[in-house]
Amino acid sequence: MKRKTMMKTMMKTMIKTMPAIVFVLALALTTSCRGVEVTQSAAVNHKSRVSSQSSVLGQVGEVVAQGCVFEYNGSDIPAYCNSRTSECLQAVPPQTTAVLECAGASIPKVNLVEKDLRYANFYEANLKNSYLVMTNFLGVNGEWAHFDRAVAGLANFSHAKLTGADFRFSQLPNAVFSQSHLLNAQFVGANLIEADFYDANLRGVTFHHANLQRTNFQNAYLKDTSFGFADLRGANFTGAQEIESADFRAAKHLDAAIGLPDHIVESYSFK
Repeated sequence: MKRKTMMKTMMKTMIKTMPAIVFVLALALTTSCRGVEVTQSAAVNHKSRVSSQSSVLGQVGEVVAQGCVFEYNGSDIPAYCNSRTSECLQAVPPQTTAVLECAGASIPKVNLVEKDLRYANFYEANLKNSYLVMTNFLGVNGEWAHFDRAVAGLANFSHAKLTGADFRFSQLPNAVFSQSHLLNAQFVGANLIEADFYDANLRGVTFHHANLQRTNFQNAYLKDTSFGFADLRGANFTGAQEIESADFRAAKHLDAAIGLPDHIVESYSFK
């Protein structure tokens, strides 16, 4: 009899506490990043740690980050770098160093104006139509990434790895690509007025129909680089390497470029 009474008491207690248990489990399985819901179902590869700095990106729980991991003030802060959670990226304070792992992420139309994202990994990431004015991409890995149609005036891509990167039809006036590796990158139709490619590796790069007025190509490596229909008024090619193998067919205003050998100007002026 006493045993039955004890069993009934235990059952009643469990029933009464069940809602609280369910609530705790639900809270453990769900967290949010600036209003963007993330669940434990996202737990696949990279474990993240909760830190005292997590308020910078909103409430963050112990979940596994599929997309990005920021290192901010020495602590890892998970962010979820995809089209649903780009607010996490935007929450990084301006002019603050944030080491970012974001390979393969899709974040088109993201606003990263004046963000300091030096040495970040954007390998094969999609940043189409994004706002990147004065953004610091120093030393990033942007190989095969999409920056096409981005607005990125004064952005800093110096010392970056940008093999195969797509900058077609982007607005890049005064952008800096000095000493960057841009093998086979695409700048078709891009606005590169007064951009800086000093000492950059531009092998196989396509500048067709690009605006290259007063663009700096000093000491750049130009093997198999193509300038078809590009506007070269005031472009500076002083000291450019392998310039003989570059393709200037149909380039505009060759005679107004600086540092081009006379025989190249004369040869391509009739093609």
